[in-house]
Amino acid sequence: MDIEGLYDKELKNLLALCSQMNETLSKLELDFLTHKGEKLLSAINSVNTRDVNLIKKSLNDHNLNVGNTKDSVAEQILKNVKEISKSDIESDVKSQALMTSLNRLMHYKLANLENLSRMKVAPEIKNINEAISSNAVLKTQIFNSIV
Repeated sequence: MDIEGLYDKELKNLLALCSQMNETLSKLELDFLTHKGEKLLSAINSVNTRDVNLIKKSLNDHNLNVGNTKDSVAEQILKNVKEISKSDIESDVKSQALMTSLNRLMHYKLANLENLSRMKVAPEIKNINEAISSNAVLKTQIFNSIV
């Protein structure tokens, strides 16, 4: 595998991560979250949807077929998120547990974005620095919401 092959593999993984996030987070029952928590989750979904579109465009630019790639790390974190949302625990604890898992997930997504931005492969993801910046802001907001 050369650098182009590595980039392509990482790009497919990032799309899988973002797609899995969209699928899971859009189906969560969030009646336990505060208004602030709901707004934060909505912002994550919005940014993530934008990122999916950026990544798909880049994959098309590279003439890559996505296939049915799954990101196993994201899958495990999102499994925890689903379990937390369905658990029978106090709302405050449930909310904090969700935020800690989302913090972990956003760190992982941000690391993937940063890795791709450092690889010198053309064509690169357009607006990747904007994606990194907006995801970093969300990660900070999630972290700050953890008591």
